[in-house]
Amino acid sequence: MEDKTFIDGLSAQMCKMEKDQYVQFHEKCITDYDQFSDMVQKVKVKSVEDYEKAMSLKSVLSSMYCYTFNHDKKEDFEKFSNLEGDLGKKLAKFARNFARVHGETASLVRYLCHQGGWSYRNENVKEIIRHLTGTNCLFKNKSGAFFVTGLHLAVGDNVFGVSRRTGRDYRLYVKTCVIQAFYVTGHWHTRLENYESDELFPKIPILPPYYYKTGTGDGKGSARVYLTYKDKECIQSKYLEV
Repeated sequence: MEDKTFIDGLSAQMCKMEKDQYVQFHEKCITDYDQFSDMVQKVKVKSVEDYEKAMSLKSVLSSMYCYTFNHDKKEDFEKFSNLEGDLGKKLAKFARNFARVHGETASLVRYLCHQGGWSYRNENVKEIIRHLTGTNCLFKNKSGAFFVTGLHLAVGDNVFGVSRRTGRDYRLYVKTCVIQAFYVTGHWHTRLENYESDELFPKIPILPPYYYKTGTGDGKGSARVYLTYKDKECIQSKYLEV
């Protein structure tokens, strides 16, 4: 009982609620399960506005998932877990196809956010930026970070598997239901800063708030971005200065 009280106290702080208020809220949600079930069944995610409303509902279901688990409410845990999964599928379908890019644009997006050492030093930086801003795939935030969009990738979990061949641990990756924006790091961050200082070129727009900022690399919550042969061929043929 003491452990549950302690966990409730921490969870209440994260939710910016008093502990008693936190418990009362979640207990009421349990009694209102049928209403939540009805809402999830009726949800249709066909626009950004729909997506944002559904994400608000999902945050409540995620909180119920944790609360029922921490309080050993097995039946309620299963019910709310299933509801969250059903809503997550609807969100994921929308997020997967939202502003998705293909071909040349996808190659450039992957090129800017991949963490490998492969790159060219004679890139036509301004042409790459023109293409990405022209296709609404390049953004920044007020803190000066840059992002590319248009891809939907699995992210690292905090669960690991063990390779049968080598015996080494490897991180498992899971699908996500959010609209992703990927951080641009390394030398491309510097190049974008230099581009921004040139007043002759259009400014990079601010990232809309519905994007979920996602890192790249091998880490929890980060996506692995690989460059394909076609990606490299695209850059070599169209975006190198002679």
